[in-house]
Amino acid sequence: MAGWCALAVYGLMRLGMGRVLAVLLTLVVATSPGMLCIMTDLRDFSKAPFILTILLLLGRLLKAKTTFAQASLMAAASGCLTGVGMGFRQDVLVFAPPAVVILVYAGLRMPGAPLWRRTVPAIVFVACFLITAWPMLTRMEGAAGPDHHIVQGFSRKHTGHLGVESPLYEHVASGTDNYVFASLYCYRHRTEEGPVDHFGYNSPGHEAASRAWLFDMGRHFPGDLLARGYGAALRMLQYSNAYPTLTLQDHPWIARILPGHQSFAGHMHAFGIVYAMAALLIIGSQSVFLALGLLVFVLYACGYVSLQCEYRHVFHLTFVPFWLVGFLVSTLGRLVRLRGGIIGEAYSWRNCAAR
Repeated sequence: MAGWCALAVYGLMRLGMGRVLAVLLTLVVATSPGMLCIMTDLRDFSKAPFILTILLLLGRLLKAKTTFAQASLMAAASGCLTGVGMGFRQDVLVFAPPAVVILVYAGLRMPGAPLWRRTVPAIVFVACFLITAWPMLTRMEGAAGPDHHIVQGFSRKHTGHLGVESPLYEHVASGTDNYVFASLYCYRHRTEEGPVDHFGYNSPGHEAASRAWLFDMGRHFPGDLLARGYGAALRMLQYSNAYPTLTLQDHPWIARILPGHQSFAGHMHAFGIVYAMAALLIIGSQSVFLALGLLVFVLYACGYVSLQCEYRHVFHLTFVPFWLVGFLVSTLGRLVRLRGGIIGEAYSWRNCAAR
C-alpha cells in the first residue's frame, strides 16, 4: 500500500511539474512524518491509496480534454475505487459527489461527441460505485454509520486542530464515544416531541439522534461549518502534518527528518496562502473556468477533513503543500527558460545585423 501511495503521489505531482521534480517531491512525501507515522496503522492507512488514486484520476480529467473511451475508463476505475475503498474506510465516499460533477464536466468537453455520449462517463461511475459499494451501503448502521463520528468532530479538541475555537461557546466538550453518546441521548429526549424509546449504543436510535443533531447544527450554525471547512483547507496549505503525535517523535528516523519538515511548515504558515493565490492566478491566466473549478475542488477535498480533524484522518493530504511549491518552481523554471530563449534569439539577430 505504501508503494501504491507513492505511485499515486507521483502521478499527482506530474499534473503540475516535470519528472525530476516530481520524483524528488514524491520521495519527500513518501518518507514524511505524515506518512510514516500512520503507515503501521493499517486501519487508517488503508484509505490513502484509494483516495490518492481517485484524486489523480479526477485531476487528470480536470487538466485536459479526454476522449469518450478515456473518460469512460477513468469513470469505471474511479467508481470501483470509491466503492471498494468504502470497505476499508468510509472517508472514500466523500469523493463520490465531486467525481460525478467532474465527469459531467469532462463529458461536456469531449470534442464532437453527441449529448448521450457526454453523459455516459458519469453514469458509468455511478453504476460501478453502486455495484462495488452495495454491501456497505445496505449495512451502514450501528458502528458502521458515520454520523456519530462526525458529531465527535465538533469536540473541543478537533475544533482546536482546525484553529477555529470560539471563546463564547463549544458544540461538544469531549470527543470520547461515551460522552458523545450520552450527549446525543439527552439531545434526543430533550428535542423529540412525545415519548422517546430507550436506545443503546450503536443502535438505529443512536444513529437517528446523531443525524438529527447534525441537521440542527447545519441549520443553526452554518457559518461555523463554513469556517471549519476554510480552517481545514488552510491547515493543509500550511503543512500542519509536519507535527506528528508526541509518542512518535522519539523514533530515530522521525527525529532525523522532523526539523526539516517543521522548518518547511513554518515557511508555509507564513506564505502558504500566498503561494496558493499565485498558483490560481497562473492557472487562471490559461483558463478562468479551470481555476475556479480547481479552487472549489481543493476547498472541498481539503475541507472535508473538518468532519473530524485528527492526524490519522488528514495524513493522506500531506502532498498538497509540496505540490503547490513544486508547481510554482516548475512554472518559474519554464518562464526563465522561455525568457532565456527569447533573449538568446534577440542576441543572435543583433549579431547577424551587425555583420
